[in-house]
Amino acid sequence: MSDSLMADLRQQAAEVPESTPIKEALIPRKVTFKISHTSRGQTQSASVTSTVPDGKARARVERAMARQTAGLSWESFPANSRIRMAAVALVAHQISDVPAWLDAALLEDDDLLFALYEEAEDHTLRYFRGDEEEGAAEASVHGVAVALVDWRP
Repeated sequence: MSDSLMADLRQQAAEVPESTPIKEALIPRKVTFKISHTSRGQTQSASVTSTVPDGKARARVERAMARQTAGLSWESFPANSRIRMAAVALVAHQISDVPAWLDAALLEDDDLLFALYEEAEDHTLRYFRGDEEEGAAEASVHGVAVALVDWRP
């Protein structure tokens, strides 16, 4: 390399404006939930970790949903069963550090399953939308805009 090439590269680097630092996610990809569950007069508590799934983890969730069908057509199941299978698959892959009592309770108590599922879904929505506070997912505008181009009715 010649000295002029190096000088040119240094000059080009000096002319590049400083980049704007990437804003840290307001909601981290990994958060801890505290769960308290009362059943038959007995209350148990636990802390579990929710990790927003990446692309590969989302594919694992979908495979887990398919595995629950035991080869039967997805459409052959009633809507409430499909929703439950989706909740089980998501919770199984997004929630970790689950104690044995909670694992068993999630398969038996739909109220518990769907409460944790909703929190996991809310965590994912807030993570991608950048919402700071709980419940803000409903109020925020998603960062995607789609418009029809040259469409006439």
